[in-house]
Amino acid sequence: MLNHTDYLLKSKTEALKAINVHNNYIHTQVIEGKNTTFIVEKPPIAIVKDSLREYGMTYKGALQAAKYKLDKKSTPPIRIWGAQDMYWFYFSSQYDIDNTFVSLAHIHEMQPFNKNMTKIILTSGYYFNLSISCNKAKKRWDQARLLRGQIQDSINKQSFVPLMELPGMISEEKEEYKSE
Repeated sequence: MLNHTDYLLKSKTEALKAINVHNNYIHTQVIEGKNTTFIVEKPPIAIVKDSLREYGMTYKGALQAAKYKLDKKSTPPIRIWGAQDMYWFYFSSQYDIDNTFVSLAHIHEMQPFNKNMTKIILTSGYYFNLSISCNKAKKRWDQARLLRGQIQDSINKQSFVPLMELPGMISEEKEEYKSE
């Protein structure tokens, strides 16, 4: 496995899985497909924050926007806006250094592994187990889908703007007006 120190989220990024390395340092296993994984020498949350900054946002702003749209106080999914519209969700506190993040676009299925563990299956076929109940994990997945739907609804509402004739205006170029 290759080690990297810098990485930004891309549309092909499927998941950022926290791994504990020597001396309790947290690094990230980046999953970009069933056969494409590598280590980045920083925690998943740092990659998310760096990516948000690079794409013109802040982590705090992304959390606040999601909380506003979902009326949700904790563990909201986040949207990384830009040329690559990406939605990400995670499984423990939004500030946990050892959190695992999953891309909404790359989640295929979640299955209970046991009472307190869930098997996360990605669209590439790659899978891993997380310490979270399947019901709780699926609620996080549902919240990410809900956020995507609500933002898409807002965009759709804004993209239809009926043209209105300004009262009294005949020609802007000639600055001519009708009498009212």
